[in-house]
Amino acid sequence: MPGRLRASGPTAEPVQRDAQPAAQTVRLAVISEGIISWPLYVAQSQRLFEREGINVETTFTGSSVQQLERLTRGGFDIGFQQSDHIVRGVERGSDLFIFMAQAR
Repeated sequence: MPGRLRASGPTAEPVQRDAQPAAQTVRLAVISEGIISWPLYVAQSQRLFEREGINVETTFTGSSVQQLERLTRGGFDIGFQQSDHIVRGVERGSDLFIFMAQAR
């Protein structure tokens, strides 16, 4: 698609388009695959994250303990797991928090 034209001078010159900003990377930790992860799979297959300028790096940890440890140390940005695991981490001094959503 051609750039816009600048028409203020004796000749029209193409105007350079602004470069796309780099995608923000979000490191997502998921304990295991299952039906609860289907919304994630749909978002990935429909490229919804890319449309919003987000690159999601998904890691399957296989363990809530490993996931909590890495979340607490900053190894992941978001953890996808049951809330009681986060409560257990907070009881042990972690500054993690729970963000939840519900749909009908």
